[in-house]
Amino acid sequence: MKTNHPESFEIEIDRKKLLRISKRDELSGYFVLLMLIAGLAILCGSKAYFISLYMTFGLWGALLIPGLLTVATAWALAKLLMLIFGNRRAIKFADAYRVLIDGSCLRVVTPRTDHKIHFRQIVDFELLKESPFYTDKVNTIMMRTTVGGQNSMSIKLLAAVNPLRTRDLLAEIDAQRG
Repeated sequence: MKTNHPESFEIEIDRKKLLRISKRDELSGYFVLLMLIAGLAILCGSKAYFISLYMTFGLWGALLIPGLLTVATAWALAKLLMLIFGNRRAIKFADAYRVLIDGSCLRVVTPRTDHKIHFRQIVDFELLKESPFYTDKVNTIMMRTTVGGQNSMSIKLLAAVNPLRTRDLLAEIDAQRG
């Protein structure tokens, strides 16, 4: 069937937005990991320290002071790890991320994976906001696919330049080539 689009082309990605997203994800990962480690360290800590806090500040003080210290320490260490390791990984991810239309297949390339999915396996396209708290800007297109019956998989297209137009373009190509 003749289509209005070239056989193979690349979807345009906003690299600055993608870099911001990948840096945020790296920082979140480091923070969660450090919170788990710090929480275990507090549970294994000395009972005398908790008893002295309890005697001085009461129950809430004994729980709140170590909790706040844990969060502050984990955040500071996460920022430090982000400066040492995370920036390089985020930049590498943002540079290597590609979304390609290759005939009747959609190809999403990251530094670790290379998904190639036929358009007939894509069930629907969904637009996601970055966060309901920060902005009304849509910046992710999520596609659900069928991979052998009831099993399904979601694929995210991050930081498309114009997500609404890109979603409509993918849906049109899906209708024509799928």
